[in-house]
Amino acid sequence: MVEAICADKNSAGGNLEAKIDRLVQEGHLASSQADFLHLQRFMGNAAAHEIESPDRTEFEAAVDIAESLLKTLYILPMLAKEMRKSQTQLKARNARLALPGVPVESDE
Repeated sequence: MVEAICADKNSAGGNLEAKIDRLVQEGHLASSQADFLHLQRFMGNAAAHEIESPDRTEFEAAVDIAESLLKTLYILPMLAKEMRKSQTQLKARNARLALPGVPVESDE
């Protein structure tokens, strides 16, 4: 999943460690988020190369990290865009309905 996100965000090239670090440099992730991904990367390497299964707590943490990553990079920006659009439409409607001489409420 992390590899796919790196490709989607054009952070391809190099090993996964470099790709994750590039996501931070490009402003897609905070460095604390990258730290979690690096920990998850080590767990994945152990599972893939040493045939070592993570324990339940590690697995649940990995799922939480993946879910948080998807929310941060895809879901929350989409929701913010929709909220800005709704706010703009509401302000436009209020401006159309404004009575002469009556101030229109502003968020500023």
